[in-house]
Amino acid sequence: MLRPRRLIAGALLLGIAGCVIWDWIESRGLAVDIAQIAARGEPTVPIDRETAVLTGEQRDAARIYAAAVERMREAPPDEAFQYRQLDVDNPASAPVSLADLESRYRKDAPALQLLDQATPLDFSGFGDVAPELYARQDPLAGLSALNALRADLLSMRGRGDQAAEVLLASVRLQRTIPGSFNRYIASTRVLGSLRILLRHTSPAEPSLVKLQRAFESLPDTDTLTQEMMDARAQFLDAIARPDRTVGQAVAGRMLRPWLTSEVRRQLRIFDEAVAFTRGPISERFDRAAAFERKIVADMRASQRRSALLGWLMPRRGAGFGGMSLTAAAYDLSVRRIALATMAVERYRRAHGGSLPAALDGLVPAFLAAVPQDPFSGKPVIYAKNAVDYCIYSVDSNRIDDGGELYGIGSGGQRMPRSGAPRDYGIRVPLERGTRD
Repeated sequence: MLRPRRLIAGALLLGIAGCVIWDWIESRGLAVDIAQIAARGEPTVPIDRETAVLTGEQRDAARIYAAAVERMREAPPDEAFQYRQLDVDNPASAPVSLADLESRYRKDAPALQLLDQATPLDFSGFGDVAPELYARQDPLAGLSALNALRADLLSMRGRGDQAAEVLLASVRLQRTIPGSFNRYIASTRVLGSLRILLRHTSPAEPSLVKLQRAFESLPDTDTLTQEMMDARAQFLDAIARPDRTVGQAVAGRMLRPWLTSEVRRQLRIFDEAVAFTRGPISERFDRAAAFERKIVADMRASQRRSALLGWLMPRRGAGFGGMSLTAAAYDLSVRRIALATMAVERYRRAHGGSLPAALDGLVPAFLAAVPQDPFSGKPVIYAKNAVDYCIYSVDSNRIDDGGELYGIGSGGQRMPRSGAPRDYGIRVPLERGTRD
């Protein structure tokens, strides 16, 4: 009969052997998982944008944009918020006179002078010039908003061509903002200024062409796939180089097979998230609610399994909210609505003020193709009557509410009530100020 000590020792050895085998299996599996990601050409380590090779002109652009942001930071935070929200076309939003606004938000402000210098230059990232602007992009959106306000003040004075030239800088600034959410914030403000421009002025053909070309230069796809792959690479980097206490390190070593298994499970969720971000953005909305519920359910199940995960894992896995699907759709909507609007305005100048019967009539002379609504997957809606025309997207409720617009320069409410009709676009009156 075996003694109890031998039984205990045998059980311990068997348990240790099992853990060693389990650890080998999971570690080998994780290595294979990472190799498969790399084989698909997807990043497994965070992208080091500081090492990007820039030409002399590109470095100048990065340096000047960064200097403009620094000058922006000199403004008080409350003032920065005001010019992001200020609607000079809405008396309730702008209770002060144009003269007061012009004296407060001067067109020769140092930040704007620097922005004007950077706008015509080639830009391909901040590299090692200002790497902090990759992580913190909101100052760039603020700079775009301040410039948009400068354009609005010119529009209200009837200086359409000057306003269009100024607005060009905000459109071009979009190329410096890689994150979908901050790009959406900036592009929404640009749409407001475009509304104000065309409500009060009639820019000449060359100004419209320059604006249209600037919008055409912006990507016509969202960046959500790249953003999710970057998040996965950051997750893997955090797992490989965790910032742990001594206690976490000891517990992590003892529980390594279990933690490695959890990492692999998180990678499978990341794979699903990356796959979700591909394909037409309108089709993703049909699957978004179910996918979000799955992600939330997984996170809650993980928390229920063990509180140790939250203590031992330095960074958790995929999160649906970070993908900003709706923000990406708004950003694409601005580009596509603006392109269609510029084409209609150019058509009018070539046809004695007449409107096209349909957007198809703008192709190919004024427009390469009729833009698609990111929210519906159908062409953007074009409606006209005796006093104005409207080009719009069905917005996030994905219902055609007949051109019920909102926001800066819409002439209506700042934001609709929850559940109220809402469309996203631009309404242009047929009678405006004289052309510059």
